Amino acid sequence: RDAVISLRCGDIVYVENAGRFMKFHMTDGRVIESAYMRGAFAEQMRPLLERGEFVQTHKSFVANMGYFTSLGAAAAETKFSETVPVSRRLSVSVRRKYAEFSGGR
Repeated sequence: RDAVISLRCGDIVYVENAGRFMKFHMTDGRVIESAYMRGAFAEQMRPLLERGEFVQTHKSFVANMGYFTSLGAAAAETKFSETVPVSRRLSVSVRRKYAEFSGGR
């Protein structure tokens, strides 16, 4: 948290809201914790969510659909054997976005 680093969007598997911090789960297995988050998580994630490959799966999670191996009713599995929760409230939206994303690949 002491240094400013750049992250490649394609290297982010998912981002987790952890209180007033964000945890970036990376393709190389690292988890990079952000500095103190001043605004709302959704607002901080807007640049990622504007990209086609990211989707908000839960109020505290944004994931890169390019790394999904499966999408169930309550969770998405990634090719790195990680589970990303999918909330009931966002389930329909996540499924629709994933269908659009995977259909366009």
